[in-house]
Amino acid sequence: MTKLAGQYDPTASPPSMTLVQVASRELGPTEVRIDVRAVPISRFWLALDTRPFVPGWAVAGYVAEIGRDVLGLAIGERVAATHRTGGLAEEAVVPLDAVRRIPDDLPFELAVGLTGGTKAAFVVDELLDRLGPSRPARTIGVIHDGAYFGAVAAGLLRETGATVIGLATSPNTVEFQLALRYDAAVDLALESVDEGLLRLTDGRGVDAVIDQLGRATLESIARVLRPNGCFVRCDPYRTPLGPAPDHVRLRFDELGATVVEFAGIEAAARSVGDLPERVKRVTTSLVDGTAVPATTTVPFEEIARIPALIREDTVAGSIVVVR
Repeated sequence: MTKLAGQYDPTASPPSMTLVQVASRELGPTEVRIDVRAVPISRFWLALDTRPFVPGWAVAGYVAEIGRDVLGLAIGERVAATHRTGGLAEEAVVPLDAVRRIPDDLPFELAVGLTGGTKAAFVVDELLDRLGPSRPARTIGVIHDGAYFGAVAAGLLRETGATVIGLATSPNTVEFQLALRYDAAVDLALESVDEGLLRLTDGRGVDAVIDQLGRATLESIARVLRPNGCFVRCDPYRTPLGPAPDHVRLRFDELGATVVEFAGIEAAARSVGDLPERVKRVTTSLVDGTAVPATTTVPFEEIARIPALIREDTVAGSIVVVR
């Protein structure tokens, strides 16, 4: 059995995206096959590999098949799910704990945002618990390249009165962050994490950094954290930070700072009803449209347009492929 998939080739000149036939794989006992109807495409994710591959870190669509040990899901249900890569295809196979039901009235192109949105909400929820009662003039940096993750993180943090600084991987994402009412933004193509944050805070540093992309090092964070600060890292490939050099570990100890690493939190809840209250409210705002960032949809059969859209840097917010 084969399926149609969108393959990105970074070795082509210029890079290209084409439809190809790839093998479908058998379903494991605790896996779910999804008839894919929407997939977000990110500049950051496309840059993660130097060989041709099928991108797609999240999908939304209908349950097409369930493994023999899967309970609580039925064929035909509308779901969104995370996918390490390879989601840009007619179908995707994902583990059960990565699947979340979505409301019937939520369009698939917006449903893929629930993955990044609820992930951001869980991260911010944990960060605020770690930081404790709000202090005046709290400043937090957010490294992200995902429209929904960035929108939700900024919204929740600003509710606490924090100053929020975005750190982005392209000029277009910088503009997007400012449109989301980030207080300032850093282009990581021009400055490092610590250089940008120190410049924007006049050398005072920040109370916390959230890193969705795995771009920051412990050494750079140690240079910018204020006393009792917190660094939250949720690397897309779940690569552990590893042990810190002695001088960095000593600096974190002197600061009384904490490091939190998340893996798999995007699957922490199967439905909106399972979410903590603060997270539920943000997720609901995605569903009713009050927190939805800009989205550009591209039909699956027209994916060849996507590399040019990214090269020209003309798209604000997310690119979502729809079938």
